[in-house]
Order: sequence, then structure tokens, then C-alpha cells
Amino acid sequence: MTREGPLGQLESRRTRAPAVAWLVVVACASNCHGPDGIERISPASGRRTGGEPIRIEGRGFSSHGAAVVYLGEEPAKAVVIESDRLMVVRSPESHEVGVVDVTVELDDGTSYTSPAAFTMSADTAIRIGPSH
Repeated sequence: MTREGPLGQLESRRTRAPAVAWLVVVACASNCHGPDGIERISPASGRRTGGEPIRIEGRGFSSHGAAVVYLGEEPAKAVVIESDRLMVVRSPESHEVGVVDVTVELDDGTSYTSPAAFTMSADTAIRIGPSH
């Protein structure tokens, strides 16, 4: 004997596979993409003089209040949480050269760190004109 299931499919009394599959999809839709945190930083390097835009992609940014972002020991400038999955910052001026951690600290005490995620490059002078 068959009857109409919860999604309009016909199902038999012996198997309820369509209903079970539907429940798996619903559970996965809210929990299949991993934990909150930093997933990607771009670009992954910048000049130590700072001022460059940096995109930080991840999860869990918008539900915890305002954010402070650190590149190494220095706080980033102009932090804007665009959505739960994206924030944009301006790189800070730094005395450090080399690879640094990126840390997002949120108002409610939540903190995400991506170790060795950004490289501060030494500034290079560009000479224009004749060389001797």
C-alpha cells in the first residue's frame, strides 16, 4: 500500500526512505560547512607600511558583535563586517617582517586565529631615472 509522504512523494509503508533523506538534507543544510572561524585571507601578503585592503573569509563573524583584527601584534584598521562570512580590513603598519598570525577577536569573547596566515613584506624602494 502506498500513501503520499511529507514532500509529496509516494512512499510505501515498509520503507520511509524519502522522509529519512529529507531529514538528512535539513540537518546538513545548517551544519555541513565546518565550524566557525577563518577560512581564507586574501591577499596573503602585503607591505609592512600597511593601508592595503584585506578580505577575511570564514564563518561566524556577524553574530558576535564588533571585531578587532590583528595581523601579528598590530591591530588592523577600518574593520568592516560585511556578512557572517566576510570582513574587510586595512592592513596595519608593522615593525614585523615575515609571516604572522591573523586573529579576529569579537565583542562577546569569541576569538579565531589563523596561524602563519599573512606575510608582512619589507618595503622596496623603486628608483626611477638613469642608473650610474
